[in-house]
Amino acid sequence: MERIAVLIHGAFAGPWTMEPVAEALRPLGWDCRMPALRHHEGQPGDADALVGVSIADYCQDVAAYLETLPRKAVLIGHSMGGVIAQKLAGQDLAAAVVLLNSSVVVGVLPSSDAERELGRNLMSAGAFWQEAMHLDFDTMARFALSTIAPDQQRAIFERLGPESGRAIFELFFWMFDQQQTTAIDTARVRCPLLVVAGAEDRGVSPESARKIAGLYGEHADLLIAEGCCHYIMQDRRFPEVAEQIAAWMDATSNTQVR
Repeated sequence: MERIAVLIHGAFAGPWTMEPVAEALRPLGWDCRMPALRHHEGQPGDADALVGVSIADYCQDVAAYLETLPRKAVLIGHSMGGVIAQKLAGQDLAAAVVLLNSSVVVGVLPSSDAERELGRNLMSAGAFWQEAMHLDFDTMARFALSTIAPDQQRAIFERLGPESGRAIFELFFWMFDQQQTTAIDTARVRCPLLVVAGAEDRGVSPESARKIAGLYGEHADLLIAEGCCHYIMQDRRFPEVAEQIAAWMDATSNTQVR
């Protein structure tokens, strides 16, 4: 039976960031789909169109895409894509979920000095939630690409585009978001989850990942990827991590993917 994995990219990015995941899974019999989030179809994306776009909009779009599939898929979400995957799992739209350095959700506070530093940096950007945001290279290199070779850091950065400031606000400042957009009704998430955390991730620390896994109790497994940064898919160690992810997905698919 065909096994489908839907790969959901993160903020400022596009489906291209998930290609290393697809490359690892396709030879193992997984049909990997990589939809683009709204206004992320090309790089760079449409900055004007992104103004005011919410994570709820992204969730709605991906949910509509999932409804077109012949069966439930395993959702693999990176960073903001991990939040989207969790939201959709709460709507019973996932056979299983793999979170790659998922952004935090409502109730999970920063756990490290680096996470707090990143939050302070965002606060200095003015009313960014009313605009489309662009990250500078130094921020990306320090918080998201720290274990990647400098020339590769620059190549990745050059392919990134703008992001909705509102979506970034919903991710980092959920305590001020009246809609509580990233809240997860964990009682409604019945599928298994694998929470993958880069040990060197400065944007979402392993301790924050543990808190995310803890929200789901026995439904969640935690995998710490030693030496990996936030952009775990581009890390040279990712093939080893991908083997562990694939093994978990295979074990899960025996009982969950129908």
